[in-house]
Amino acid sequence: MPIVSNRLVLDTSPPKSNPLLDPALANIGDKITDIVNAINLGVGVDAYQNANPVYIEGHGISTFVDPVADEIIDSISISQFRSVEYQVVISTPNEYQMTKLFIIHDGINVDYSELGEVNTNGSLVTFSPTIVNGNLELFVTTVGANTTIKFYKMQFRI
Repeated sequence: MPIVSNRLVLDTSPPKSNPLLDPALANIGDKITDIVNAINLGVGVDAYQNANPVYIEGHGISTFVDPVADEIIDSISISQFRSVEYQVVISTPNEYQMTKLFIIHDGINVDYSELGEVNTNGSLVTFSPTIVNGNLELFVTTVGANTTIKFYKMQFRI
């Protein structure tokens, strides 16, 4: 039976009998229906991703009027996530920077790598991920005033 809304139409009728149909795909219609329903209800894909066994995507933005030292811009639970990848864009009124961070922990120690940093006039921030009270927190220190940090992240479950 088709699901009809003002946004999407999806035919979730069971497939015709097909001996070549992969049994692993038997419930794919239910998963697609869940995604479509989440979108149509206005909760977006975040609600669906919370059930994803592998990863969750997210984003954030922070703006600092004055230079800051060791300010938290993001935090994830170390009991749920082993690693996180960030793509970060930093800007001031006249300077820009983009970088990627890869962070992993073992429950006690944090290791990270910053790759592919490009900037228009030197580095605008430094990052320092640290475990605090069961969370992996991403701290930032800004070089100048009026700094905006935008990021997209992908957290990988344990």
